[in-house]
Amino acid sequence: MDSQKWFIPLVLIMFLIIIILPKISAQNYGCFKDENYVSNSTFDNNLRTLLSSLSSNMNDTGFYGAYVGRIPNRAYATALCRTDVQLDSCRSCVVNASVEIAKLCVNRKQSVLWKGSCTLRYSDEPIFGVRADGYYVMVWDGVVYSPDQYKQNLRMLFDDLRGKAAAGGSLVKVAAGNSRAPDFQTIYALLQCTPDISSEECNMCLTDAAQRIPECCNSSKFVNILALSCTIWYDTSSFYNITRINQVQSIISPPSPVPVPVPVPVPVPAPVPHRRETVRVVLVSLPLQCQNYGCFKNETYVSNSTFDNNLRTLLSSLSSNMNDTGFYSAYVGRMPNRTYATALCRTDVQLDSCRTCVRGASVEITKLCVNRKQAILWKDTCTLRYSDEPIFGVRADGYFVMGRAGTFSSPDQFKQNLRVLVNGLRGQAASGGSLIKLDINICHEWTKVLVAWLFSDEGCGGGFNGA
Repeated sequence: MDSQKWFIPLVLIMFLIIIILPKISAQNYGCFKDENYVSNSTFDNNLRTLLSSLSSNMNDTGFYGAYVGRIPNRAYATALCRTDVQLDSCRSCVVNASVEIAKLCVNRKQSVLWKGSCTLRYSDEPIFGVRADGYYVMVWDGVVYSPDQYKQNLRMLFDDLRGKAAAGGSLVKVAAGNSRAPDFQTIYALLQCTPDISSEECNMCLTDAAQRIPECCNSSKFVNILALSCTIWYDTSSFYNITRINQVQSIISPPSPVPVPVPVPVPVPAPVPHRRETVRVVLVSLPLQCQNYGCFKNETYVSNSTFDNNLRTLLSSLSSNMNDTGFYSAYVGRMPNRTYATALCRTDVQLDSCRTCVRGASVEITKLCVNRKQAILWKDTCTLRYSDEPIFGVRADGYFVMGRAGTFSSPDQFKQNLRVLVNGLRGQAASGGSLIKLDINICHEWTKVLVAWLFSDEGCGGGFNGA
């Protein structure tokens, strides 16, 4: 989707620029898309749930993206804090912005609010990983006495910081620094992009934002350019906390693949019928060697291509990002060479064992499915899946591996007991929430039900209807 169409149709206007004179109350927000939502509607409830969840999910990176609900009532949001503010201040800013934005843009489906040290955006359309242009707020104050020399020094400082910010990785894209200025002054500047956009898009966003400066404030001491995907601050007085920026960069180094926006749990509407697919079943008699993997999509990728490099980067990052929930999902790269992956460990294994399993699976899966664009591998305690198409939050059917060993002397009674057990566990696992869907019980013999956390509740339960 063309990011410039996201907010303002280009057939109506190329750029909408709000110029704010100093000491005048700033319209530090924008309300977009003429279409409104109805109060207390599904979209309204999803948006309220989403906005109320943002602040508590902010971490030291200062960025969080999430969505709530199902299309066409899904609400998306991102929150970005200036990297040099402390986490408590960041969360407080996002809390206030979440309340204020709904009052400023009543029932509007798309909006943005710049508030002090944070920026909050929401939409009824996907915004994660999409650079958005077309709307700027500019604030300035003061006058320099040697504007030509000042602009030259500022341009050199910008060129340096813009490259550093754009190269900042997928968790933080920020750079701050200073330069000598005429009249015994120093220029301090901070440039920041939302980390979900690419390095190229960050560079372009900062370049476009800097090109707004001559329209308002070419000779000003203090300037703040607020864009949808990036922000520029500079002043002749020191204003940023470089210690905090260095602290954050040390926390997130080395950079890892882009985290996927987390779907916030909400009451689930009626199930949507799943499309029919051809089912492939691999039946294995244990303890014989079992084909515990599947290679899909006949289309293959070229070795050492961009897709190949993205996939290798992604797979190598999975094990270190596993946590006690036993699930991690991420993607690397830009379309059409973006790669997606999920890793799921059995919840009863320790974290070290989980990471070891995922690490081994990451190496093995590329050997089993050479140059295939979609694959899955089941190891003893973990499952790894990758694809060239989005797989997060999507229940996938059509491929099963089944193992069997031993027989029972009373099979009818065993099947009856097993059916009762599985039916009970299926419901409990499906209602397990957005971090873990698991339940375990014992009835004559044991069984375990475990599904990935991004599946919807009915998608989870539906997966076991044939058990």
